[in-house]
Amino acid sequence: MDYVIHPFGDRAAVARLRAGDGGTEARRRLAAAAERLRLCQESWLTDIVPAYETITVLYDPDKLPLSEKTPYRYVADWLDGRLAGRLQAGIGAEDAGRLVEIPVRYGGDCGPDLAEAAERAGLSAHEYIKRHADAEYTAAMIGFMPGFPYLTGLPEELDQPRKAKPRLSVPAGSVGVAAGQSCIYPFETPGGWQLIGRTPVRLFDPERAEPSLIRAGVRIRFVPVGEAEFARMAGEQDSARNENGVSAAKAGNGPKPASDEKSDFAGTDREGGEGTETAPGTGLSGAGVGGGSEDAGCGLRVVRPGVAASVQDLGRFGYRHIGVGSSGAMDSYALQVANLLTGNGIDSAAIEFAVAGGELLAETELLIALCGAYMVPTVDGEELPMWRPVLVKRGAVIRLRGASSGCRAYLAAAGGIGVPVVMGSRSTDARAGLGGL
Repeated sequence: MDYVIHPFGDRAAVARLRAGDGGTEARRRLAAAAERLRLCQESWLTDIVPAYETITVLYDPDKLPLSEKTPYRYVADWLDGRLAGRLQAGIGAEDAGRLVEIPVRYGGDCGPDLAEAAERAGLSAHEYIKRHADAEYTAAMIGFMPGFPYLTGLPEELDQPRKAKPRLSVPAGSVGVAAGQSCIYPFETPGGWQLIGRTPVRLFDPERAEPSLIRAGVRIRFVPVGEAEFARMAGEQDSARNENGVSAAKAGNGPKPASDEKSDFAGTDREGGEGTETAPGTGLSGAGVGGGSEDAGCGLRVVRPGVAASVQDLGRFGYRHIGVGSSGAMDSYALQVANLLTGNGIDSAAIEFAVAGGELLAETELLIALCGAYMVPTVDGEELPMWRPVLVKRGAVIRLRGASSGCRAYLAAAGGIGVPVVMGSRSTDARAGLGGL
């Protein structure tokens, strides 16, 4: 197997197989090599992402060792040195990829497109199910959303076109086929694959040590189950979720739509400084956050969130290989300055306002700082100075209007924003249902 390495922006290098070197065995080798690279625990690595014919190494150039080489050349040579020979060798038993069996209820309400798919294939529904379940699949990559596997190995005769008009809502757990592949939807979401069944298994759970049930390189078999067995297994999943105290949004039903209710946010948690800690399951440098109470009291109440207000810190790193983006502040400089002005660690969470701000009520005396885009900020009708600490009294109303310059502003409060730390960060990820929604 031959490959080439090329840059991907200024913070990533990609090893790509040459044409003709793809296929199932190659994908499993790539996935196994990516897992070995992940074990290196280099401080400058932020993630390693295997896909169909590539391994992408993401890095922080500021953390690379001093060298006469450019950051890209240092990383490319490091990657080449570790891949050389590794991709040429055969797959050992330890690299073959574990086998995961996924129970599926085919057809009916769970698989509304099964009958049409079988008809297009010239098969009965029973034969279509049998051939789909008899095949062994390989997760070529995880993407689109957290825990979403693209599965190669679909028998050619079962292939289906994407729907001409995607559904606005595909239930979590739906099993689909399209474009020569099969897939499983971890969350409820719009989608255009042909749906032939559904699994009660939660593919993605941020409370697990390994949040994604499936990783690239994993082998998959679908196991048909009846209605009663499906209901029993779904009930067990719900019971386990309730026992663990995991919210519906974090347990596989996807992010909930924003409500009109007022939200409590801030002034509840003193975070750490610049140190980082590796979050469970990352294997790489996770975003560091300190300890402290996550529900010690409310400092700010969000009366109106504006166009797109969310809680953000410096980001959630080490999870792109399972479809979770880094999130984090778009203007990290403004976030860090706001935190420093209020005595927080630079990686503490703050409220990010995009395009147009909203309205907040101080429920206790608070030291705040607002940095970033100018949104005509006021406190009780008086101008709120930016880029400096300001003590606001209990009952003060903070308002932000549309941005007249810039795009995003950050409001930090002394003590940080007390939303739970999930997968190493407090940042909001709306698609994954993580952070301060």
